Amino acid sequence: MDYDDIVIRFDVVIEYKGHKVLDRRIASIFKMLKERGSMLSASRALGVPYSKIYDIIARIERITGKKVVEAKRGGRGGGGVVLTEFGEKLISLYEIALTKLIETGLSSYSQTISGEKGLVVAHSHDPALSVVFSALSRDGVEVSSMCLGSGLSLAMLSLELADVVCIHLYDPESKMYNTPYLDRFWLTDRVERIGGYQREIVFIYRDGLKFKSIENILHGIVTGELVVASRNRGSGTRLLLESLLKDYMNRFSLDSANVRGIGKELYTHDDVAELIKRGEADVGLTLRYVADRHGLKYMHVTWELYECYALKSRSNSYIDRFKNILHSQQFKSILTGIPGYRPYTI
Repeated sequence: MDYDDIVIRFDVVIEYKGHKVLDRRIASIFKMLKERGSMLSASRALGVPYSKIYDIIARIERITGKKVVEAKRGGRGGGGVVLTEFGEKLISLYEIALTKLIETGLSSYSQTISGEKGLVVAHSHDPALSVVFSALSRDGVEVSSMCLGSGLSLAMLSLELADVVCIHLYDPESKMYNTPYLDRFWLTDRVERIGGYQREIVFIYRDGLKFKSIENILHGIVTGELVVASRNRGSGTRLLLESLLKDYMNRFSLDSANVRGIGKELYTHDDVAELIKRGEADVGLTLRYVADRHGLKYMHVTWELYECYALKSRSNSYIDRFKNILHSQQFKSILTGIPGYRPYTI
């Protein structure tokens, strides 16, 4: 008996009337469709045949009687697909359930008796990271991607339930990114930095609004004149937003704030943009790339540092490959071509 063939797996499965409609593999397909906006591009990125993706979508729509993707016109490549509201809700349900599963001390990756496994990456949502995952997939590396936000991702790494984290946590006291939080999670001596890059953070806002400065936006949020679309608690973008609001209140000696919309937690930057496009929020803090992608007006806030760290105890060829991709000239060239991204070298 080969014990390496025995696998213990914990996962979230969403069913409809007893039929499976979403699991980890299907969720990764949905996320890539949302990221790339094209079945062909998602197929190439994941290494999954186009026909297979088409069959999976057709099966889910047949079981539920609802559309999960729909065609879109225009844009790069002359068109593609987008997730419907129902498709977006399925992804949200999966992410919420996955977070609850992780909080129990379990995780969504497979673990063999011998201890060998694929690469488990806990991370904050980032479009450019999908380029790295695609390259790893082409090399035959199975990646379990858990988009949990920076704070929960660090907790996962501290508990050794992940191999790699990619985070962007700003510390207002030291005015530094990420490293102060490694110490808070007892990780400073347990991890190595394997690479990183910078992302432009902006305030996006709905049509019809005009602002002269960042202070105008912050004033509107603090006074409740503007409804804000906000990322989930523990995410780097949420922490930065809270830091900006706190700093504004201190500078103008404000004792309290009436922030509307912050109770609705959004798990991706695209969710922030979609809420504003639907007119359900006025402003939101997000990536310049997302602003361009959704055709929303924006105002520059800062350049932040998005970094990846790996557990030293998990050092292996998979992590080495991850590191090599982040430092490769090809990846740096790709970053340079993405609006709101730029390479960063310590």
